[in-house]
Amino acid sequence: MVREVHCDLRTHMVAAPGPVDIALTIVTAAATAGIGAAAAAPAPFVLKFMREAGVPDSWPQALGAVKVAGAVGLLAGLRAKPLGIAAASGLVLFFCGAVITHVRAGAFRNISFPAVYLGLSSMSLALAARRATRPPTA
Repeated sequence: MVREVHCDLRTHMVAAPGPVDIALTIVTAAATAGIGAAAAAPAPFVLKFMREAGVPDSWPQALGAVKVAGAVGLLAGLRAKPLGIAAASGLVLFFCGAVITHVRAGAFRNISFPAVYLGLSSMSLALAARRATRPPTA
């Protein structure tokens, strides 16, 4: 039995980012790149917060590089949608881990920092996923 298959190319296109998508992605990328660069430097305030959370002194540079890579991926995702979704997903997982690390260490004094980055990354992921599933406008 032969089945006829129809494919409408418009269903496989991805909607262009709107102003809210672009603004939130830029804010998230800038904030994440900034704290990533501070960790990679490593800035004394970042070392202090990471020590309070029980992060070994040998990790800040690598963790900073991951944050910067995620920020670059977010920006690239404005043009390459799968890359943006992957970068935002990675940042959400990264900052979930950071929040969990703070909770396990009892470092509640500075837990708002990873929580804010988690919120920004989660919103960026939600918008990128919505953009990828929303039909393009004509």
